[in-house]
Amino acid sequence: MLTESRPVVGVLVGSTREGSFTRRLVDLVAAAACPELVVIDGLERLPYFSEELEVDVPEVVVAFREAVAAVDALLIASPEYNDGMPGMLKNAIDWLSRPRPGAVLTAKPVAALGASPSPGGARGAVRDLKAVLSSAGAQVIGEGIFVPSVHEVLAEGVPHELSVRLQAQVDALVADGEAAAA
Repeated sequence: MLTESRPVVGVLVGSTREGSFTRRLVDLVAAAACPELVVIDGLERLPYFSEELEVDVPEVVVAFREAVAAVDALLIASPEYNDGMPGMLKNAIDWLSRPRPGAVLTAKPVAALGASPSPGGARGAVRDLKAVLSSAGAQVIGEGIFVPSVHEVLAEGVPHELSVRLQAQVDALVADGEAAAA
C-alpha cells in the first residue's frame, strides 16, 4: 500500500513481555526517526500453526495476514532465546508463509533487528530469522542490525550511530518497498 509520501514499513516485535527491551527500542526508534514504521501486534493471539487449521483459517490469522499484506516492507525485531528467535515469532512467520504460492511474505522486503542484554546482540536470533525468512520466500534485506547490551542502550538513550544505522535500514526497506509496489 503506497502512501502519499513514503511506503509503510510494518514492524513485528518478537517479544510481547510488558516492558520488553525489544519493543522499547522499536518504540524509541519509531518516535525519533522513523514515522513510517507501523507496529503490527497480535503475535501472542495466533494459534500454533497446523495444516489442519488451514482448512478453516482462524479469523485472528486472517486479520494478521491482512495487516502484514497491507505494508510495503517489514522490519522484524527479535530478542534472543537460547541462541535463537522466540517460538512465537517463528509461529507468526509460519502463518505468513502459507499458503504457497501467494503467501504474504512471498517477495516482501524484510530486514532483521536483534536486541539482547547479552554482548552478542541477538546474533543467533537474527541468523535464524534470516534463514527462516529466506526459506519462506521473503526478500531479506541487509545483514541485520544487532544491538548488544540493549538494557544499557535504553538507559542511556539510543546512540546517534545506532539511530543512523536503523534509519539506513528503514530507508533500504522503503526503497525496496517502492520497487516491489511499482
